[in-house]
Amino acid sequence: MNLEVELIAGVIKGGPPPKHLPAPRLIKIFIAGERNEFSEERKQLLEVVGPELQSIYDDMGIEVLLVDMHYATNVNPDRNPFLAEEFLDEIQAAHKHSRGCFFLLLIGDEYSSGWVPLKLAAGTYEILSSLSPDLDEHYERGGDCYVLKAGRLETAKDSWHSTEPTIREALKKAAESAISEKRDNEEIRSILKSIAETQLEHALKLDESGVGVIAVTRSWKGRKCPKAAAAFKSLVNDRLPSDNVINVEVEQRPGGINPDNRSHKGYLAHLCRLVVNRVQTLVNDSIEADPEIKSKKKVVQEIYAESLMHLALLREIEPCGDNEHVRRIKEILIAGKSQKHGPILIKGGKYSGKSSLLSRIYTDASSWLDSPTFRIVRLCSSTPRSAYSLELLRVLCQHVGFLSGLLDGNLPKDASFDPLYLNNWLGQIMRRIEEEPIKEQLVILIDDLHRLHPLDCDIVAALSWLPLNLPPGMFIQPVRVMSGRLLFSWRHPIRDLARKRYFAEQKILKSYHGELANLFFSEDFDEKDEKSSPEEETPKKETPFQSRPRSQDTAYNMRHVEEAWLHLLRAGDVEKLKKLAVCAFDFLLAAVQMISVSYLRCVLEHSRKYLLERDLELVYYTVRKSSDILTRDPLQLGAQLICWLRPVAEDGGDLVRNYFHLVGHSNPISCLAVTQHSQYLLTGSEDTSIIVWDMKEFSLKLRIHEHIAPVLCLTSALKNSVIVRYGIFHCTL
Repeated sequence: MNLEVELIAGVIKGGPPPKHLPAPRLIKIFIAGERNEFSEERKQLLEVVGPELQSIYDDMGIEVLLVDMHYATNVNPDRNPFLAEEFLDEIQAAHKHSRGCFFLLLIGDEYSSGWVPLKLAAGTYEILSSLSPDLDEHYERGGDCYVLKAGRLETAKDSWHSTEPTIREALKKAAESAISEKRDNEEIRSILKSIAETQLEHALKLDESGVGVIAVTRSWKGRKCPKAAAAFKSLVNDRLPSDNVINVEVEQRPGGINPDNRSHKGYLAHLCRLVVNRVQTLVNDSIEADPEIKSKKKVVQEIYAESLMHLALLREIEPCGDNEHVRRIKEILIAGKSQKHGPILIKGGKYSGKSSLLSRIYTDASSWLDSPTFRIVRLCSSTPRSAYSLELLRVLCQHVGFLSGLLDGNLPKDASFDPLYLNNWLGQIMRRIEEEPIKEQLVILIDDLHRLHPLDCDIVAALSWLPLNLPPGMFIQPVRVMSGRLLFSWRHPIRDLARKRYFAEQKILKSYHGELANLFFSEDFDEKDEKSSPEEETPKKETPFQSRPRSQDTAYNMRHVEEAWLHLLRAGDVEKLKKLAVCAFDFLLAAVQMISVSYLRCVLEHSRKYLLERDLELVYYTVRKSSDILTRDPLQLGAQLICWLRPVAEDGGDLVRNYFHLVGHSNPISCLAVTQHSQYLLTGSEDTSIIVWDMKEFSLKLRIHEHIAPVLCLTSALKNSVIVRYGIFHCTL
């Protein structure tokens, strides 16, 4: 068994995954540099480099995010010291989650001092205040240091932008005087460092080798670089790998870089090409060194990916200490090793420590049971596959069946993702474990049951699959059993405060969901909708698939299937939701192939809770009736849609749109014929002429006048090379 197979097996069995897993699917690059020096370069990075990298890694499911805090801002955000400190956190987040490269530095000729420090050590401040007494107006004592009097709210006001330059200039002069008098220290020297250099030092603390840091140094032709900027460039060359330093030279013109200038246009294209190539190299090296682990079997891969995500989320929860609840659960688990028992239900208020208790059970279950233990963890609504009862049950059946030996990585031949079948399937697995016990103990932990989306399924209730009696050695601990319907929401309690603060009105929230949805699809959909005239629309269509396809320019990926439809639904844009998601064949096929037909049923059912649409009803019941077939072969979706929706369409109800009027004969047409492969249409008329029509362009291709009498019949022969025609007096070739 190789290392990859061992890792997959360990995660499926519930072992804690390594810290580097799950592997990130993100390229997040923080762009740093002087605000006013690289305006055009920043624009090219965001509008050219970013989309090009996204197109390269789209097939791998990797998202590209370029973070530029200066782009399209009216004021310099670095002048707000609280924001400047938070930018360092943004760099740290990029380093933690990004593949390959996380920091891009732009260096030119400018070198300005950094932001106003929020606090200074007492010794440092005493030196600076002795050289610049004006600082006492802006700093005050706070414990063992001096802190800035202006708080977070004051620095966000417009008045701060007139006060800040004065403070910064006073600090700069005091620091320069302290250095000249050799009374300086590291904190004083950092005041004179530029913001870009401070951010670079922070990035190098995170990545000491500098492999994930790229620097672009720009020089003007025939001009000497200022001393401070030259020293900064020298520092960059010393600290970073030579391949990560991109040196470019360009001719200086009044007004800076102008993309309309021929030489500057070539410079920008060359710069973008160099950056793309270097980022691509770093990302490819990262993927090769830390590849995403995948199984060859779809069922195993789905179980592994789902388990990995939930285990990674669980390790962020601190286990609780020893208490009465822990001891009680321990006693129940030990007693359940040898006899039948029911599930352990844990119920409590918000933030009462239930998840911490679950984490403690996960950590200590093996030692309590004193035997090898399989652990299955599900945090409801943390992933799309755990957001619905039907999907949660489906993946649990596959997971438990695989661990118990009932599945070999493939679905049973009679498998169906119908709710009733899944309900019975779990019961069969339980009975099999009871009849043929496995050597290991099996513990299933389900957190936040109240976050499941109960759908209006008329076959089984939302949690009817939860068994009341479990075989010896098998345990289920569901947490927080409540009723109600909840939408997807943040895991953090701050969500309620954020919603009240930023989304006071429902209209604002809908508009933001609409903007998010637009990011998933082509930007020209709105333009097409505006240009289309009412005459082009079908006056009456019997099924949603009789309208013109609107998703022909969209390549659906996993994020479309998991997220885009929900934003369209929350935005209240019913037409786009139908045309781009729930009634778009490409979306339906992607959902069935990438996830499962049961997930597609959940998506359609979720949409039906808020919309009463005939098209949506037709698609939902078609998918529902086809569940058994689509479970075994998702590619049968097209055939199933045709079979189930054909009776709905009236005969000829939508043929008017396909009528074409061909004008060419002066008298009635007496005969016609279609050539081989339906390439041409031949028509003969009483006006003695024959016309050849192009069936693709619906245009006149050739007119023949050689006949002397009305044409009675005609056909093509010899691979469409000749036309045989017959009239009243003779037959010609």
